[in-house]
Amino acid sequence: MKQIVRFVLSVCVVFFFGCAGLTNKVELSKPHMRLLNGAALFGESVQVSESTALDPLQINDEMRAFVGDITSAKPQTARYRKLIAKLERHGYYDESYDPTLTSSASETFASKKGNCLSYTNMFVALARVANLDAQYQLVHMRFPSWDVQGRLLIRNNHINVFVEGPSCRDRGYADYEASGCTQDFNLIDPDPEARTTVISDEYAKSLFYANLSVKERIEGNDRIAFSYLRRAIELVPSNPDLWINLGAMYGRFDLHKEALASYEIAQLLDPKERAMLSGMERSLRAIGRVTEADVYARKIKRYRLSNPYYLFAMAEIAYQDGAFKESLQSINKALR
Repeated sequence: MKQIVRFVLSVCVVFFFGCAGLTNKVELSKPHMRLLNGAALFGESVQVSESTALDPLQINDEMRAFVGDITSAKPQTARYRKLIAKLERHGYYDESYDPTLTSSASETFASKKGNCLSYTNMFVALARVANLDAQYQLVHMRFPSWDVQGRLLIRNNHINVFVEGPSCRDRGYADYEASGCTQDFNLIDPDPEARTTVISDEYAKSLFYANLSVKERIEGNDRIAFSYLRRAIELVPSNPDLWINLGAMYGRFDLHKEALASYEIAQLLDPKERAMLSGMERSLRAIGRVTEADVYARKIKRYRLSNPYYLFAMAEIAYQDGAFKESLQSINKALR
């Protein structure tokens, strides 16, 4: 089977790391910046200016007109429900969910397509025009899910909206909260018992850039992918997911010392995180640290055998390679 590169798609249905990454502060030191300049990969420093600076919450006149007189409705619960009802009437709750599409608020409003981050961008922007206190909210998934895009094995996150204040007791479109409403555009509730954390616009923007980095990587634009990932890390260097993605990129090009250095930063930020284990095992083995690699290999085996989503993703990869017997074996393990 061909080599698989594991990336963390930093947002949307379905994966996330422990909350340590939300609180640990990281100051970017010279060793960090050496990893972020990309010279080991490309022979010269990669600048953030090589990728496009974007505003995930970008709005336009059409969006302002859509909200219209909702802004003057009272109380705030009425504004919230009017906005939800109008979005529903205009087809924003139809089956247009695309887990691979990350776009800004205005792009999502125009296309009525996107993943959870795309729709969250749109709803946060519209809700704020409607004078609602809307914030990004991470969902800490208890059961991580995996996907296959190209030759990348991707573990997914989920994000939605928390609106402070309105009463949601009717649960018509959102979950009841003591102090507000959770608004989700997923067709299926990702995990009703999962913990959630309200995050800053800056944190969400970092995740937005991380998703764009993965998209560029899938399309073969490695340098642009690196630039977007650098943007993401410089915005929020305390997110271990981003360092895992950096390690995966270095590992793909057999730059194992740089890969290990990136994974070790992620491990310091969240010692319980397991997404980087396979990359660490591969890089340790490649540089001759076999005993340490064997320890990680045992941990990885236990983790993978207990994760049906991972096994199903591996079945997809085997099927793509024509290894139908291996594919069926992985599916059977996933079902068990």
